[in-house]
Amino acid sequence: MAGPFTADFAVEPLSSKQLGRLLADLRSELEILYGPRLVRSVLFGSYARGAAGSESDVDVLTVLTDPVDPMLEIERTGALVGRLLSEHGKLVGLLAVGKLLYDTGGWSLVENVREEGIEF
Repeated sequence: MAGPFTADFAVEPLSSKQLGRLLADLRSELEILYGPRLVRSVLFGSYARGAAGSESDVDVLTVLTDPVDPMLEIERTGALVGRLLSEHGKLVGLLAVGKLLYDTGGWSLVENVREEGIEF
């Protein structure tokens, strides 16, 4: 029986099928939340590289039409991230950037996502 501060979250990496379901759920929710502002969503990090371990989170870059306030987007997506954790057992790390920054680079993280990321 789980105590008050424990939960049954995945301690193993998600299978490709589980990851696909999580990403489909996330994409659907992002489309509802952002509508036409959503330009693309990109999986990056260990899951994109096929190197996810037991403690890996699911890193996703959300590209929105400009302007974008990343802190506001963290607040806006907080409940969604919590629901995904509860339903899929993995933490989703969401980061929002504007289309201009994504297209032009200039930030090493964005450049890495453009190189290694998998759009979904």
